Amino acid sequence: MLTELKRMLGLVQGEPVTAEDKDALMKEALLMILSRATISDSNISSCEVETVQRILKDRTGEDFEAKDIRVCAISQHYESASFDSFVASLGSSLEKADRVQLAYALRDVIKADGKTSPFEAEFFNKTIKTLKLEASDVATG
Repeated sequence: MLTELKRMLGLVQGEPVTAEDKDALMKEALLMILSRATISDSNISSCEVETVQRILKDRTGEDFEAKDIRVCAISQHYESASFDSFVASLGSSLEKADRVQLAYALRDVIKADGKTSPFEAEFFNKTIKTLKLEASDVATG
């Protein structure tokens, strides 16, 4: 199941990323980063969860229940490696275009409720930097 984030865990543990793994890795990255964004301000908003559901459906073709996104947001998967380690591993494993798409999706989730808290802004900025992107990479999207 995608919510187990097996590909992400393998990546952090040093497993190589094959061409076949790239799609699965991108799906897991979307789920992980966007779910975690919903809780970046300590308040999981329904409109943020709905935005994550829509983005995941659009990008993966799969339906995700709100409860799965909420569980992933607070998941214990991150005990074996920090969230930053997961995201940093993506910076060298995904193509720049994929990382930019992650950034656009993240922006959409953070803006979903019509306001951006300082915590959300910090989460966004830190995630972009950890993905090895510059502000100019995401400014035009």
